[in-house]
Amino acid sequence: MLAVASWFWIDSYSIETRAPGSLSGPVAFPRGVAAMLAVCSVLFVWRTVVARIRTGHAREIPVERPASVLLSMVLVVLYPLLLEWLGYYVATGVWLPVLLWVSGYRRPVGIALASLAFLAFTKVVFQQALGTPLP
Repeated sequence: MLAVASWFWIDSYSIETRAPGSLSGPVAFPRGVAAMLAVCSVLFVWRTVVARIRTGHAREIPVERPASVLLSMVLVVLYPLLLEWLGYYVATGVWLPVLLWVSGYRRPVGIALASLAFLAFTKVVFQQALGTPLP
């Protein structure tokens, strides 16, 4: 997760902004995601270290669907590439339903509604309210 966070943060420098070095505008989203991923990865490492110190061994977390976890990781890595190739709306419109399906949510109507609602939300909030162009 920390590697993906670093990739998102570094790759965000390729996004054109009016104020280089600023955390607002189009760079806010990838850098926000990068920051959250970095914090989560540090917390995971911290919990593991604390568990090892307390008990002498790391707490095991069973993965019941390893193929789904691996495929989800692949999808997260592919998403920035899809954004570059297809643009935000097409990439997200294809990627999000696949991620929901792989994650175990199997209701087609729910997947369609969640995907459309997410796209509408981002259009209203980012493009219209904040004036931030999406790729």
